[in-house]
Parts: sequence; C-alpha cells; structure tokens
Amino acid sequence: MSKCTAFEADLLDHYFLNSAIANVGDATGLPGGGTTWGLFVDLIGVWPGETGTVSGNVAAYTNYAAVEVARSAGGWTRTVSTMKNTALITFPTCGATPDTVIGWGIKRATGSTVWDYIGVLAQAASQPFVVENGSAANTVIGSVHDLSVSDQVRFIDVEGGTLPSELSDGELDTVATAPDADTFTLTTNSTLSDGSGRFAEVLDKAISNGDVPKIAADALQVTED
Repeated sequence: MSKCTAFEADLLDHYFLNSAIANVGDATGLPGGGTTWGLFVDLIGVWPGETGTVSGNVAAYTNYAAVEVARSAGGWTRTVSTMKNTALITFPTCGATPDTVIGWGIKRATGSTVWDYIGVLAQAASQPFVVENGSAANTVIGSVHDLSVSDQVRFIDVEGGTLPSELSDGELDTVATAPDADTFTLTTNSTLSDGSGRFAEVLDKAISNGDVPKIAADALQVTED
C-alpha cells in the first residue's frame, strides 16, 4: 500500500507551506493555519530513531538553540514528493562546550518533546538496502552508492523493513570493500544476517568553540512515499 503522488504533495504542502487540503474531514477540507507559524529545525547529537525524543538526543553545544524556518516558499520548496529547505539555515555560534552532530530534526514548536521528521547528515539522501545471504553472503545490496573503501555509512531502521540483527538503528560502520556500484561490505559487521533498511554516507560534524553550524539550501530533504 502506498500514498498516491498527489496526496503526498498535499500533505507536504500542508505541513511545510500551510496550504489547505480540500475534502479532508468535510467539504471545507483541512485548512491552513489562520496564523502562520514556523517550523523549528534542530541539530541531532544522538540518533533517536523513529520513537526517540528530543531530550537527550538534541545537540548540546553551548548556546545551541533550534532555528525557526517559515512555513512558506521562502522556507521550503517542494519537487513532486520531496520537500527541501529553500535557504541556508544558520544555527547559533558554539560556545565553550563542543558537540558532534549527526542529523537533523523538524518539530512544530520550540518546546516539542518529539520530532515530526528526522534525518542524518549525509553526502546524499539515504538509500534503501537489502542483505540476502542466499545470493551474496554478508554483502549490502543498495542503489548506486558511489562509496569507496574506508567511507563511513550509517544504517537506519524504517517501517516495513527489519535491519540485520547485527545492526542497530543509527549504527555507524566503515566500508571494507565496494566491489561495484550496487554492493559493499562492512569492516565491523563483516558478518550480516538478512535484513533491509536505509543507509547513507555520513557527514557527521564536530562543532567547536566559535563554529557556526549551517545546513545548506536544499540539503535538508523530506520525502513522502
């Protein structure tokens, strides 16, 4: 079962652009907010998984705060079923206490205890993978990945899939071999059972005193599927 492309676009436009969705609930539909408020983008220091909370997982460097991004075309741009940030998102300057950030989260208020969307900081959007030992023992089979030996990848558990038992949600590992553009093996988890999920080449960032963390335009991507 899957949402159709037009409805995926409607949902993204409602959440990110404050657009109404006709004929949801009743004839007047699901309206946009009368008072437009922003969405709040966080940096994540510890991967929370889909059931995790903001507390204990959000970035913790000195002076850190979430950044509000307008629910408008100035803040977000949709292409088909993918929404991206329209402009650079700049976070507060790091003070004395550093941190390493590994991902981002989007929430509806500064005080929200959970995120609505989360993602890893990555060289490119995360991709699906499968491990099938019947055909290629211990080999991760994915899309065209552009990975090389010693690159680091993070694995993400997703609804409808089950990670290999050796991998945990958000786990980081290093590429041991990359025989071709669609397969690779791992250094730490050299033995893998069957499973599936998503992976991404990581772009973790150490934040030190005086650093100004930024998310480039179009780098934050939310896809409905």
